This record gives sequence, C-alpha cells and structure tokens, in this order.
Amino acid sequence: MYIGGRWGKQARHGSLLSRIFTKEEVLDMLEKAILLFKSKGQPGERFASMIDRIGVAETKKLLFSDDPPKK
Repeated sequence: MYIGGRWGKQARHGSLLSRIFTKEEVLDMLEKAILLFKSKGQPGERFASMIDRIGVAETKKLLFSDDPPKK
C-alpha cells in the first residue's frame, strides 16, 4: 500500500507502507489516513503536501499507532 502520491506539476511518488495488508486492514488504514488528514491537514492543503510537511516517518508512526487520530 502506498500513501501520498500526486500527479501534476508537483508530482510525488507515494510512500510505501512496510507490509502487505488484508482487505479489512486496507479499509482501516484508509479510515486512519482520512482522520489523520482531518486532524493534521491545513486548509487547502493536499494529503501529499501534509506528508511532506510532517514527514513520512511521522505519518507512518501515526497511521500504525493504536491510538486513532482525533475526529
């Protein structure tokens, strides 16, 4: 599973998450990514830009955390 890819003028390759996920885990990770973006994203910011701003390692840490991002 890759996160944060972007096409266009400021293209960005998605960052690889470090393991294979089941279908249920993919859906759970997607929900966590949306909640993370809602809590850490800035107005008008794209998901890939948020990852660049807070860092790939921090993003992965937050996504793999047992504590889900706040709604």
